[in-house]
Amino acid sequence: MPDIWHVENVKINKEGRKNKIMEKIKEKMTVASADGKVTFYLKKRPDVYLYDCLHLDVIDDVEELRLDIPGMTTLLLSEEHVFPNVRKIYIGKEIQNIMIYNKTFPNVREVESDSNVFCSGSMLVRNENFGMSKTLLNTFCLKSDETADLNGIADIVGSAFYGCECTKAINTEQVKHMSAYAFRDSAFADAKKNPPVDGLLMAGSIIIAADPQADKYVIPDFATLCNSLKFNLSATLVVENITVSAHILYLSGKIEEVHGLPETVVINDSAGIDELSILNIVNRPGNLRHIIFGEKNTEYVAIDDIVYTKDMKKLLCCVKSKTGNVEIPSGVECIANDAFYHCKEIDSVKMPDSITEIGNFVFGDCKNLKQIIFSKNLKKMGTGCFIACEGLEAVDIPGSLNVIPRDAFRNNENLKSVILHEGLQSIKQMAFFEIGSLLKIKSLRLPKTVKHLGANSLKGIPYIEILANKFPEGMVDAIVTTSPVYNDIYNDIGILQVKTPDSLYFLPPAMTKANISHLEDDICLSGPDVLLSSYKYALTWDAKIDIAFAIYEEHKTAETAQYLAKNAKKIAKKAMETNDLEMLTKLLEYDVFSKKSIRFIYDLISDDDNEKMVTTKAYALEKMQKIANKNNFSL
Repeated sequence: MPDIWHVENVKINKEGRKNKIMEKIKEKMTVASADGKVTFYLKKRPDVYLYDCLHLDVIDDVEELRLDIPGMTTLLLSEEHVFPNVRKIYIGKEIQNIMIYNKTFPNVREVESDSNVFCSGSMLVRNENFGMSKTLLNTFCLKSDETADLNGIADIVGSAFYGCECTKAINTEQVKHMSAYAFRDSAFADAKKNPPVDGLLMAGSIIIAADPQADKYVIPDFATLCNSLKFNLSATLVVENITVSAHILYLSGKIEEVHGLPETVVINDSAGIDELSILNIVNRPGNLRHIIFGEKNTEYVAIDDIVYTKDMKKLLCCVKSKTGNVEIPSGVECIANDAFYHCKEIDSVKMPDSITEIGNFVFGDCKNLKQIIFSKNLKKMGTGCFIACEGLEAVDIPGSLNVIPRDAFRNNENLKSVILHEGLQSIKQMAFFEIGSLLKIKSLRLPKTVKHLGANSLKGIPYIEILANKFPEGMVDAIVTTSPVYNDIYNDIGILQVKTPDSLYFLPPAMTKANISHLEDDICLSGPDVLLSSYKYALTWDAKIDIAFAIYEEHKTAETAQYLAKNAKKIAKKAMETNDLEMLTKLLEYDVFSKKSIRFIYDLISDDDNEKMVTTKAYALEKMQKIANKNNFSL
């Protein structure tokens, strides 16, 4: 090998052995063992006197491999390295990392370790968490008559059993996690050598694989861990112990590859079943279409693939592949959290009037849901109940519901119509909020009973009608944004309008957080008429002018008249630049400008043959003459 320094038969005692080697260190070197039978090819790491062994030469009569070269911390061998005569590996104190294939040392049956990283035993095992747990790295190549003893093993890495011929494993119940490839190319994963039982290949209490040809699978009661299984999707999975089955299927979902359940699951457990176990099965990604409860079960029933308690008072969950229209039977009183979450193909849901409560995220991510008919007696709705229901266009929320919760209809990008009724008291934070775009709801009527609005709850709705004269608490923070992308928002929404029985108010769609808080306090102290000067809080001059125009046109306040008069020349210049003659005409109609300002407007209008230009200029001249006549009359 080029650039390799070969040190022949270096004899090193324990004392000072590092010094004798380190004196002759090069970037790459070969170090021979004391007896000259093993040659280590080392590569120096940058900036440190530490070495990785990337190649070995071992003569045939060597039965014990000693990994104790000073400065060598890593053994990393490729698959072509095979040393069948080695029976024992000694791991020195400095070794921190070993990456080898089982077939590199197929007949090793003893590992002696003085390293705090590795354990002594019959297999290569790494200490984890300061010795609190152990990870199996290599079993080497156990023969068919041998047994894999996993005593103390908590984790198994990929290919740990690669090439093993044994099919018996003990103490497997101690394993808590494994790679999806832990038993790859081993006899355990070979159905001919390890025949499936009830459709499943086992290694002790670990479910290794599913027979793809089976038409029925039964998870045994003694199972403690499950690989990610590729079922025959048209088969049936029978669950005799749902607590065990749900737990190990949940654990298998944490493994690298996640595959779906068969189309049909039969739960035949007669013992007490907790709801979480059912949810762990129903909510698992995949192909599940039908869920059936056997005769032994006395707690639950499935109707049209929706699970209810036996007394039909609680709806627990629905299979994710459910399609079409859902009509919940009369008598059901509540719907559990997440019951229809991610049911992307249901079109509509009709609730009976017996329902009084629906939980959190019940219809979340039901992207195709187009219609929901609520119970007239609904009293409680959970957080995010209809979040991300992209197909929902209209909702009529009954007056029996006092509170619309946080995120209830968040990210319903096509929601256009919302009807609220007397009895509603509060709409919580971001209830109708849309991330990244504006709501399509153009107007909303708030009943007299509404007393509180959460931050961002009605963000982007341009017209709000309040049936009470008093604003609900949090009104401004509910509809006005603090987004810095103000111009885009203003162009899309324009001026926000809030209508009460006695008045119409205008607000900018975006304000600073401090000004929102300031306005909220002022409204609380002095009433909504403080909004007659809301133009001051707009973030751009254009928005201030537009809102001032709207306020003056509706209320004719002296303050807005003064503000418009002060900005008359600037407004006129902008109107001419944008050819907005309607704005100029409106300016002149308000009778708030001096003769000097009108003269400026008159001179600004070009002597164009354009009919609108001529008309506007003539109107300006008429206004100047009226002011002159008025002044003469006063004299």
